[in-house]
Formats: sequence, structure tokens, C-alpha cells
Amino acid sequence: SVRNNLPIKLETNPHDTHDHGGFRVSLTYIDDVVAVFSGLVSSDIAGEMNVAGPSPRSIREIAEAIGEQTGCPPSFEPGGQPRAFDLIADITRLTSLCAPHFTPFDEGLRATLTR
Repeated sequence: SVRNNLPIKLETNPHDTHDHGGFRVSLTYIDDVVAVFSGLVSSDIAGEMNVAGPSPRSIREIAEAIGEQTGCPPSFEPGGQPRAFDLIADITRLTSLCAPHFTPFDEGLRATLTR
């Protein structure tokens, strides 16, 4: 949408009228996921855990970062309805057991955009 100059819909937060960033999500660069999985396979750690980067991003933040890296400024418009939820992972167990390395967001985005 950013590259094609299509408007990006930002759903409001029904609990915070000052939140204009849209849906928030925990992101992880794929190489980091592979590294975590590889480490877990060769360990005795068992059970469920979330694998995600430590800093959730809003749709606005993601689109603006894409715009900066591609030279295509994003355009936004209000979404039709307030969002029902965000997808922010609790990575407490992951970080306490594995101490994973996470690629900085801008670096992972740059690598993703050039693939």
C-alpha cells in the first residue's frame, strides 16, 4: 500500500482516544525466529512460549518506516470501526530462558524490503 500510494486504514483504539497509530503488533525478523527455534531444538527447554520482538509497532509506525526507506510517504485514513484488540506478545518466558538477540526493527525492515 505504501509503495502504491494506497491509503492505509487506521482503526482507532476504543479505550484511548489519543491513540492514532492503528492496530499494534509484535513483529519479529524471520532470521531471529529461526535462531530461537534452532536454539530451542538443541536445548532441554520445553513448553509453550511466544517468539516475538520486544517492541510492538503500530500500523502507522510500520508504514512511516516503510515510507522513509522507500521514499514513498504513506497516506492514512480512518478505519471503519474501532479495533477490537492488538496482537502484542508476552515474551517474558522467552527472554528469561533463552536471552535471544533481536534484529533492530529498521534493520529487519530494510532487509525485508530488499529481498
